[in-house]
Amino acid sequence: MDLAADEAGNRRGSVVLQACAALLLLSLMGYVIVSVIMRAAGAPLSGVAEISGRWLMAPLVFAGIAVALARGEHLSVDALRVPAGSRAAVLVSVLRFVMLVALMALITWYGWEAAVEARAQGERGIDSGHAVWLSRFGVPLMGITCIVLAVLPVLSRRDGPMQLTDDDVSTPTQEGTR
Repeated sequence: MDLAADEAGNRRGSVVLQACAALLLLSLMGYVIVSVIMRAAGAPLSGVAEISGRWLMAPLVFAGIAVALARGEHLSVDALRVPAGSRAAVLVSVLRFVMLVALMALITWYGWEAAVEARAQGERGIDSGHAVWLSRFGVPLMGITCIVLAVLPVLSRRDGPMQLTDDDVSTPTQEGTR
């Protein structure tokens, strides 16, 4: 697969993720607005905290991370200034990648543990009394999605996994070095 096809695939995937995130955000906003109107009309909706806080908010947060990973625009802090293409730059880039995957794996693991525990306890919502333990599985599911989005570009490189190029290494902007 050539580089142009890879970039086109990443753009399409990013657009799909952005559309899902936008749909989640609009759903959350719409539900809260309807809830406020219904409460003002004297007929409050039950389960607002569960639906907005558990079913919509966690996936929305992870959707932002997933979009940034798919677009290659995740946050990084250039605390170390190393020359582009040097061994130190490659080491910093690899270390950053490993730390990102490790953090997402930790969130996924603990999210899974919390979801299994909530299921075992039969967790129910405060407002509605409905079972909400299923919503706890959203964190590990989205964590796995983020890990896959972080690892796939590295594994799909034509020159082999972890063969980083100058483009993969964070370097200061040209204006900042003059």
